[in-house]
Amino acid sequence: MYKTFIRPIIILLIFVTGFSILYPFKKIHTFSPSLQPFTKLFDSQKNLTGFSFYTDEMNPDIQGYGGHFRIHVTLDKNYKILEVKMLDHKETYSYVGYQLNKFFAQFIGKSNGDHFEIGHDIDAMTHATISSRAFTSSIDQGIQKIQQTMNPAAAVHKTHHTASAVELAIPLLLYILAISAVVRASQFLRWTTMIIALFYLGILKGSMLSIITLGNIGLGHLPNFSDNPLWWMLISLNILTLLFYKNVYCASICPFLAVQDMANAARLKLRIRPFPIAPKSSLTKYLILLSIIILIFLYRNTDVVTVEPYILLFAGHKFLWSMLFVGILLIASFFIYRFWCRIFCPFGAFQDLIQGTVAKRLSAAKKNINNQQKQKLWLFWLFYSVTIVFILLTINANIRIISQNQHQVIMVQKLDSDKIENNLKQHGIKPQTAKYWKSSM
Repeated sequence: MYKTFIRPIIILLIFVTGFSILYPFKKIHTFSPSLQPFTKLFDSQKNLTGFSFYTDEMNPDIQGYGGHFRIHVTLDKNYKILEVKMLDHKETYSYVGYQLNKFFAQFIGKSNGDHFEIGHDIDAMTHATISSRAFTSSIDQGIQKIQQTMNPAAAVHKTHHTASAVELAIPLLLYILAISAVVRASQFLRWTTMIIALFYLGILKGSMLSIITLGNIGLGHLPNFSDNPLWWMLISLNILTLLFYKNVYCASICPFLAVQDMANAARLKLRIRPFPIAPKSSLTKYLILLSIIILIFLYRNTDVVTVEPYILLFAGHKFLWSMLFVGILLIASFFIYRFWCRIFCPFGAFQDLIQGTVAKRLSAAKKNINNQQKQKLWLFWLFYSVTIVFILLTINANIRIISQNQHQVIMVQKLDSDKIENNLKQHGIKPQTAKYWKSSM
């Protein structure tokens, strides 16, 4: 028994030790020159009045949770921020879409002398710390590079925080607890794992594995390890346990699992018998997974498939329809054991494919039920139908939002470029070629 327990723990410890060696917690950014330009701005007397730059051109190595983004920043001649505009990004809309204006308003008036540090002089967007950190770093480093080019003697050199020991340690702790719970058949350890995961991954961080995670990987939208060690730890530990042990994440760590199991515990406390599920109904999640994969690659955007209840529940913004959807699923989970996990979860379906347990799942789905259980299927079909309707409505709403955002991005980019070009042409001045500094580590 102890060999079974110790083997995965050793693998996890070796993995984390390797990452700690490859990625030290603090790194100092140094700069080497490149020939890409930022823009100098002048008044009618050809006096320098400020600068403007695009973050993806100044800092191509910085990525958000969903990959690359493009922000336009305007500075005065003293490197003080006058304007910040988000032009394009691939972050999850449910997390950042409604918070961007308030978030960027904090930057107005700041200069290179400020810290630009999340939790110090910049408040992160709710449940979007990774995106907030990436946006902040790209703006801060852009200003540093311009000042270092224009006035090297006055440039401020900063040490940038790159990884948190807590974000490395807690996922490891969760997996150790989850594996220990299985080996020792301990309900206490299992519930301890679920409660910690619910509060840390769900409520505090809003960071959990989902079909959006897989979609971003498929599209090549990966955050830097230094910006999001928690994401990399969850992904890596999940792969390791899937290949060498069991599906630990879905069995004990998923925050929505804890919510569903709490509903189930309440039903058991009230001594209410669970309602059955229809035979072969668990095939649904595999069909949903296939549909989602097609949609992601058609739209090249993971926002289109923001249908998973844990994303809707733990995202910073609570829409009425999303809360209604989650509420219905929780009621269903009270009467039907792990209703979402067993029938609809596309991430769970992917986990089954990786672990090779699809045949086992499908075999269990074909199990016949007795006549007494058949009479109770009306409740299952009610919740099943309502859930399908909500999934379709949610995807339809996501497609509309994506279409609107793409149109707005095109218009904003065009207006922004025209504004800069017209301002320079008005004074008979062409954009000045200037060196900027590309980050190297």
